[in-house]
Amino acid sequence: MNEQVDPLRLTAVDQLTAFGVDLSPEFRAVLEPRPKRKLVSGGVQAGKSMEGACEVAVPVIELGLRIALGLASTRRYLYWVVMPTYRTPPKEMQYMASWFREMGILTKEHWPDGGSARLELWGGRVVVETRTSQDPEGIASEAVDGILVVEAGQQPENIYTACLDRTVTRDGWVTLTGTLEDEEAKPRYVWYGDYASKWESVADDEHASYRLPTWANRTIFPAGRSDPRFESRLRELGQYTFDRRYGGIPRGSQFPIYPVAQQNTE
Repeated sequence: MNEQVDPLRLTAVDQLTAFGVDLSPEFRAVLEPRPKRKLVSGGVQAGKSMEGACEVAVPVIELGLRIALGLASTRRYLYWVVMPTYRTPPKEMQYMASWFREMGILTKEHWPDGGSARLELWGGRVVVETRTSQDPEGIASEAVDGILVVEAGQQPENIYTACLDRTVTRDGWVTLTGTLEDEEAKPRYVWYGDYASKWESVADDEHASYRLPTWANRTIFPAGRSDPRFESRLRELGQYTFDRRYGGIPRGSQFPIYPVAQQNTE
């Protein structure tokens, strides 16, 4: 995979850090590459919401630089954050609103109860809004430049397919984020873990999967992986569950005898 990053993208990342966003080395290693189809498997409390917000904010800030340099089209640009429900505005949108306000580029914001949140930048030239997989018709309505799917493991695979359809005309990007394991026993759709494993093994400029471990969150774990809490959890959970829940590692079956048995029956 070509790991070279556009200088404007790096500048956009640096602008976020200049406005107080603390990006650990693990965060930057996940954030800076930009394959067209990207998956970030995160550990619990790894800071996935902030990383997801950066996945949208960085290309938006980069677009602003291109607009200022006269390198962008004069059309309106649209980005979506797709989430399981409209129950509460996602932290990703709240983070972005805070950053864009401080940067002085947020023109208008809309936070309806139980509806789609919306941020308008540069007088409406760029729009970031939420969609939900509970309203498939709302994901089948417009051409979109980039889509972030939040907690993708809690959403069906056809949502990912719909997002691909929405971005195809603008040659846009789709990024999936979420955990492989969580502490609340929420159901996980198998496709998400399968994609994480497949894209990690065949990473290229079109598809790639990255891990955001829990210890990437230096605000909570300043010592990183060396924090003694992780050794305690490793002893309690075992290597397989620990790797998935805290390392975001898309391992296969916990009990490898099963695929062996399947081979013997063929």
